[in-house]
Amino acid sequence: MLQANAGKALDIVAISDVVDALARDGRATIQRAADELRVSRRSLQRYLAASGVTFSDLRDQSLNRAALTMLAHSELSIASISERLGYNNPSSFTRAFARWNGITPVIYRRRIQK
Repeated sequence: MLQANAGKALDIVAISDVVDALARDGRATIQRAADELRVSRRSLQRYLAASGVTFSDLRDQSLNRAALTMLAHSELSIASISERLGYNNPSSFTRAFARWNGITPVIYRRRIQK
């Protein structure tokens, strides 16, 4: 278990919660996660590696959850969702979404609205 500077023990669930919050604001970087958790970047990397998880995997899962929620529960455009999640352009977001879910955000939104 990773020990935060505040003396609080951290686990994958706590780390995922932080990454989820950062992803919703388009700020999910390992440095920001480490800062929020009050541990060094390297300590966070070591803990994740020992747990068999990469930060990239956690970030992708968090971004996917946030994207699915925004597509299902808002009228935001794909471009707006893309921007909120920190993508430089909608096409990058669309490619990532399709990689995670096997369909584009437009098709996903159409399917859930039926």
